[in-house]
Amino acid sequence: MKLTMFDVDGTLTNSNEIDAQCFVAALKEAYNVEVADIEWSKYKCVSDQGLSTEIFEDMFQRKPEREDLNRIKNSYLNSLKKEIARSKECCPEIPGAVSAMQRLKENPDYAVAIATGCWKESADLKLTTAGFEFNDIPMASSSDSMERVTIMQISLERAITKYRVDKFEKVIYVGDGVWNVIASRELNFHFIGVGSGANKQKLLEVGARNIVTDFCDYEMFMNVLI
Repeated sequence: MKLTMFDVDGTLTNSNEIDAQCFVAALKEAYNVEVADIEWSKYKCVSDQGLSTEIFEDMFQRKPEREDLNRIKNSYLNSLKKEIARSKECCPEIPGAVSAMQRLKENPDYAVAIATGCWKESADLKLTTAGFEFNDIPMASSSDSMERVTIMQISLERAITKYRVDKFEKVIYVGDGVWNVIASRELNFHFIGVGSGANKQKLLEVGARNIVTDFCDYEMFMNVLI
């Protein structure tokens, strides 16, 4: 059995833009921190907990306490909920992703897991809004660790327990960020990129070789997955 592990933002859900918008609003609301633009790739830990920690340290020259991170997280979640209440179209699926994941779940040769840099609560909210059925899928998130590699390792451990295997024949990570490529390489996971245009070029520059624009062509995705 092979394991396909998915990222969320930019991979399953078209939520990178609303995610950045809500994150900036949360920092402003929680600590009056002004962040004009978030260039995700410049941070060491590209996860909600990691970004919150690094930005907090830069601004206040101390490590955040748990209550500091919770304050940012709660502000972020409130902002995200308000945006979704205005329009669910702010967080749609990447075209074809809901169907592709469901079909993959039904394939006896594959197991499915999620490893995301989102906090667990925001990942659940985005996936639900986009129409995914994911409650039976093992997931690890930024609520488990700020480190992307650790998040992916935890997801793998939960998948091994869920699917009752000693190990998987192959682990494929599907993601849209350069940090996904780097973490996959460190863990010796295979990698499939999701992106087009400038983002596709960034993935190619860090060594990604298999990249899809979306999941509309399921057979093509499966050909890459094999």
